[in-house]
Amino acid sequence: MNQFYANWLKLARSTAIARDLIWNPEFDNVTGKVAKTQRWGLNSAVGLPPDREIWMSNFGHLLRDIELLRKVSKCSDSNCRPSELMSKDWREFLQASISHELFIKENKVSNASAHARAIRTISLCAGQTPPWELRPAELQQAYNIALQSGTSGKLAMNLSMVAKVLFDANHLSKYCPLVTYAKPYESVSALEGEERVSRQKLREGNNHNVHAKRELHERKSAEKLPETAAFWELVRIVFTERPRTFTDRVRFAVIKLQILTGLRIGEVVMIPENCLRWKDYYAVDGRSAGELGGFSKALSLRYFALKQGGQTGAQSRLVERYQEIPPHFADIIEDLVGEIGKATAPLRARLKLQSTTGRLIPEYSPTALVSADEMYTRIAGSVQISNRPISPDFKDSYLQKHNSELLNPIRAEQVAHYSSTSCKPVRQYWKSQKGGPPIRDQKGKIISGPIDTRCYFLVSEVEEFVKREMPTKLSDISPFIATDGKPFYPHQLLFLQPSRALIEDRNGGIVDVTKYFSVGRLAADDIILQLSGKKSGLFDRYGETEDDKKLSLNTHSLRHLQNTELFRLGITDAMITKRYGRQSTAQSGAYDHRSLREQIIELELPPEAAALPERLHDTAKLMLARRMRGPIVEEFLEIQRESGDEQAFRYLAAEADGFHATPYGFCLSSFTVDPCPKHLECFNGCRNLTRTENPVEEQNLNQLLDRMEQHLYEAQRRPGDSPGIRNQISHASTVIENLKLAIAAKPGSQVFPNGHDLARPIDRSATVIDTAIRSQQ
Repeated sequence: MNQFYANWLKLARSTAIARDLIWNPEFDNVTGKVAKTQRWGLNSAVGLPPDREIWMSNFGHLLRDIELLRKVSKCSDSNCRPSELMSKDWREFLQASISHELFIKENKVSNASAHARAIRTISLCAGQTPPWELRPAELQQAYNIALQSGTSGKLAMNLSMVAKVLFDANHLSKYCPLVTYAKPYESVSALEGEERVSRQKLREGNNHNVHAKRELHERKSAEKLPETAAFWELVRIVFTERPRTFTDRVRFAVIKLQILTGLRIGEVVMIPENCLRWKDYYAVDGRSAGELGGFSKALSLRYFALKQGGQTGAQSRLVERYQEIPPHFADIIEDLVGEIGKATAPLRARLKLQSTTGRLIPEYSPTALVSADEMYTRIAGSVQISNRPISPDFKDSYLQKHNSELLNPIRAEQVAHYSSTSCKPVRQYWKSQKGGPPIRDQKGKIISGPIDTRCYFLVSEVEEFVKREMPTKLSDISPFIATDGKPFYPHQLLFLQPSRALIEDRNGGIVDVTKYFSVGRLAADDIILQLSGKKSGLFDRYGETEDDKKLSLNTHSLRHLQNTELFRLGITDAMITKRYGRQSTAQSGAYDHRSLREQIIELELPPEAAALPERLHDTAKLMLARRMRGPIVEEFLEIQRESGDEQAFRYLAAEADGFHATPYGFCLSSFTVDPCPKHLECFNGCRNLTRTENPVEEQNLNQLLDRMEQHLYEAQRRPGDSPGIRNQISHASTVIENLKLAIAAKPGSQVFPNGHDLARPIDRSATVIDTAIRSQQ
């Protein structure tokens, strides 16, 4: 073990133990499962509510990875028997990586979890080789297993990141650097996997090559924007379709708010109920700002921002921020918040009561006896207790707005038809619950037999049964911690839902939100899954056509879309940065996907450019945006640096004749003194040629290419090998090569940046030989 690894491990171990986490916990020697009392709860460890806990709970290798290892290593089952459990050194490495990610680097729980998954794959390939001796071949083998695991390329990306930020950055292995070996084998499946990784990197990172040539209309990193069809279909769904379930109504509201605000999906689902702030504005004399041409009031939205770096323990604390709402969105957002707040009010009231009492059914005393049908609605959630289906009129009326008051006529109808012979839903539910609470009569005596209208349950026994047998249905009551140190409870959130309401999702029933005991906050993962294009997602259930049902959309692309639109409308990067709670304008630049044409349109020339002919304004903008090059451009930029805009544009106005439109593009050389000695031969390697987006240029170049190829064909067919024929073939070949380069060049780019300056005037005092030599320089 090298000293780097020893120090790294020592720090991780001491940090984890200080957090009361058990180092080297007990685990099953067959399955690798860690004892429940000793496993690590990652959310709890960093102070996040444990209701959606992520566990470090297994030291075993995945069967899927073992199968892929046999496939990648091309060995049979009998010859390839990797260990199904991680070795002791790799178990410690796994724990140490989590400790560093969460407590030392203070990264997100999802980062630590992703690294842990990749480490299990590396451990499989390493076998008994300890981490500090991990070899390049083992790392590459693990990478190729990851390439074939899943369809997104995410695991391979994470594995490469582990090699880079854990092994190489900390010098943990004597074979570092290892990240260079995170590369595919020369096989079809591996190369296909590498393609998926490349696409995933483009979607997730700021990997756009700023030096790449692109069309004027082509957007930078366009893959980060939503597909047009998916975006407009989503807009149609959430703004025009009627939600079929209560949870869908909440989902629709979340998506609407994200479209309108551009916040991250994780920020939208965590918006507090008390989120709107109206501000009144007055002039110094006390008059309303609206009387003086301004705005009398403005709306801002309170939310909890993510990715607020530079704060100790930031991931475990809610960081409050405000976003100013544009006036034309203010009424829409105010109505949306009011509507969803009213719909979720019964859930909020119950969740608050559960948080303060610690009870599941706090409306009743623990010793109270409650009828079987009432307890069925409380635990299963269904408002239908009898064999009689809910009246279509009543159901349709309720689904219009999901107004809880409209549940009253449905309940009355069900009660009127509920009897010992018409209680099939209640009877089947309680009959299916193994280890369920004892059935009692009206006096509390335990009885046996089928469920009917004379059966009751003791509230405390039902609560114990639910805690024991239905832990995933327990309500979200664990608080978050705000930056001021005060607790913030889930019942204070706007977007609440009936948790695991299977009555809605599977059976098309109605959940009684005024009685159902299980209440939770809507998770960002739920929205991401609903828009992923999988079966039973929003597109599948509400899509208008078969093609629409197959659409998918990345929720974060909505944030990229709104940022780009604000840039396109000329909003300053400082205002955009403030709107989204970022730390610097550079962060906003990563969300700018405007095309070059849109950037040029938004560029404003300084007053000093007034002397330029109007026809040269766009050209000047291209020069200022560093999208054109040539002698005049270089001279202009040098004068601008040394003498300022006024002198630079004065020079440009005087040299304006240097911008010549040729059949093949712009020529950026001045012909004030001498005509071009190679007039209209700019296609043949002249460095002053710059392509535009005029389609006629490409037609001219293609026509010329056809003629030159025909000329070359004829020259090659001529008999003999005289110097003249050889010169003709050589000249035609050079011109053809240059023409192909010119055709392939993107608009706004210099076609031959390393070419000759064919526009240089001829020195009259030079000899013919000197001139020939200079023309080749």
